[in-house]
Amino acid sequence: MSAKKSLSDFMGGVTVFEKLTLVCEVEPWRKGKEVKRRGLFRCECGNEKEIDLSNVRKGMSQSCGCNRKISSQKSRTHGMCRTPEYDAWCGMKRRCYSENEPCYKDWGGRGITVCDRWKNSFENFYSDMGARPSKGMSIDRIDVNGNYEPSNCRWASRRVQANNRRNSLSKSINGYDVTLADFAAEMGMKYHTVYNEVVTKGRGLEALVIEMQQKLSKYISH
Repeated sequence: MSAKKSLSDFMGGVTVFEKLTLVCEVEPWRKGKEVKRRGLFRCECGNEKEIDLSNVRKGMSQSCGCNRKISSQKSRTHGMCRTPEYDAWCGMKRRCYSENEPCYKDWGGRGITVCDRWKNSFENFYSDMGARPSKGMSIDRIDVNGNYEPSNCRWASRRVQANNRRNSLSKSINGYDVTLADFAAEMGMKYHTVYNEVVTKGRGLEALVIEMQQKLSKYISH
């Protein structure tokens, strides 16, 4: 069993996190075999509160709770809590900072973060990105290894995002290279159907084209 890290090492040598200043470590939170280290923090508003050290270190807790009150007031002001834009803003933060999120390993787990301008301000995010242009579009990072920030984000369709993935797949057909996403769109097929046929079953794109032609032939008069 590895030795317990010192408080300083555990917090990366940092004592001030956003509005919180670390005072000391307190008794850990325990539930069965689960143990979480906790600390006493002094907030800029004057309150002191015991908070999970990991949550503070990862930026998930940034105040004693007064930030949530401010955010709640802002939510009532902007009135966009149930909009696609607000969902996109919340979603990108979950992917980057919530280790319980299934896809965290592909975002936060790779070091992807949300810029300071957007992280705690939906208004700034909306000011920079504007309204979602059309249904079916979602937030996309132009550089898939870059962070969520104004210069690296756009509203994009599923087809564009599928082509922009780290594992975007392309195949050759009649001497031309085409991504599976583009092929699926041009053939009027679902991306997951094409992926399953080509990657899982090992079929070539030519075989799918011939199969489609055979299906359509009965509608063509001779």
